[in-house]
Amino acid sequence: MSTSGWSEEDWERHHRQVYAPNRVDRGRQPRNLVDYRTARERFGVSREVGEAFENEIGYALELQPERGWGSHIYYDTDHGARFHDHAAKLKVRVAIEVKSGESAEDTVDRQLEKDTVLLRRDGVMVWLVEDLAKLPPAALERARDLERAYPDTFLLRVVTDLSRDRVLDEVRVQLRTRELEPVVDRQRDLARQVAIERRDPTRHQERPLSAETELARVTEQRAAIEAALAAVQQRVDMRAAHLAGEMERASRAYAERTDALERAASGVDAARARCESVILNGSTQTDELAGRIDERIERDQPVGALLVELVSRHEQVGRLRENRDLLGRVQERLSREIVPRTGPPGRDEVNADLDRRDWWQRTTGSSEPAQPRPTMGQWVRGDPVVLASEVIHRLGRDLEQQNARNPLSHNDITASVRLFRAAGLEPAQVRERVVGDVIQQRSDVTRASQGPTGVAYRVRAAITQQTRDGRHGIER
Repeated sequence: MSTSGWSEEDWERHHRQVYAPNRVDRGRQPRNLVDYRTARERFGVSREVGEAFENEIGYALELQPERGWGSHIYYDTDHGARFHDHAAKLKVRVAIEVKSGESAEDTVDRQLEKDTVLLRRDGVMVWLVEDLAKLPPAALERARDLERAYPDTFLLRVVTDLSRDRVLDEVRVQLRTRELEPVVDRQRDLARQVAIERRDPTRHQERPLSAETELARVTEQRAAIEAALAAVQQRVDMRAAHLAGEMERASRAYAERTDALERAASGVDAARARCESVILNGSTQTDELAGRIDERIERDQPVGALLVELVSRHEQVGRLRENRDLLGRVQERLSREIVPRTGPPGRDEVNADLDRRDWWQRTTGSSEPAQPRPTMGQWVRGDPVVLASEVIHRLGRDLEQQNARNPLSHNDITASVRLFRAAGLEPAQVRERVVGDVIQQRSDVTRASQGPTGVAYRVRAAITQQTRDGRHGIER
């Protein structure tokens, strides 16, 4: 019943005299007037959208009455009446259910229960849904069960702007095949009748339309259906071959990526273990060297060379600790990609990607959507496999590098030692002060000479930014 143009009095009268009493009779709580009106208006809009989608599907699949198709066709089942959006009685009954909006779980469940009866009677049932998410989860699972139980006669397909052409072609193959069956039977029967008429021409003279004329018409009809079926079958077969190739390519790419991730993770583990070992050994040597320096300072002996060596060891251990931390963070990034990997992309995922690319081809004429140019942040954060290689390379370089540039001469270091010693500092304090000054000046020289370039800077920036993003809960 259309409610467009209703006045406030109409709404109130219908709510009081029809809607509310009916709800109470069924033991249910009626909505108040405002909620009832809102629900009815929303339902009216939803119904209009649904009818438009239903008509669109009927037009696209050419479900015309002259081909035996009708809309909202009644079907009697053991569980009550079922009205299909589109249906045809061919050699078997073929029905189509079209859904574009939200559906109540009990409604969908009843429809599927009645459609199961149709399937058991060798019928064909096609569900075309604009968005599977709008189907109640339990009903969707029941539909999936029917797909598995009746793979040749129950089709559940999602029709979107991207999947539309592929899905409609799949349905056309099913429909044209079913439409062809009764035509083939009719042609065979007419051919037999024509053969009989030719043997005894007087036997069928009373017929107003000869079997030969009807046979010619049916033969022409069969040829048209077979031509349409062959054309759409060719498209479906080409798409299936393309899908098989893409699935093989996706599986190969998945295996290659898995190998790369596993090799990178193994390399990071080994590099980190080596780094830990060298740090531990270097720390022991540094402690021994520091003791020798303290003894020489106590005896007022020259310590310039020993202090430079100690500074170099401190710097190397510091760089190795940085490498160890970087390796740990790269390890985390590798784990975040490795852990969720459960297998190559499935058929639905590859199909969806092909739908996207096909749509792009139809829309723009190019085979692939243009990829946006990566930002500086994306370039820096990059692939964890690449980062792993870069950090391991940096670790190897830092392990080989023992001595860095020393901006102070041994005489300058000796003068600093004497100055701090004269100030009354203990040998260990003198050593710490001189080492701190030398490290600071060497760092200043290194930064000035290198600048913010190179792999080390890029990797450090990548991991630092990632850590900062993670701390602030940023998903990239």
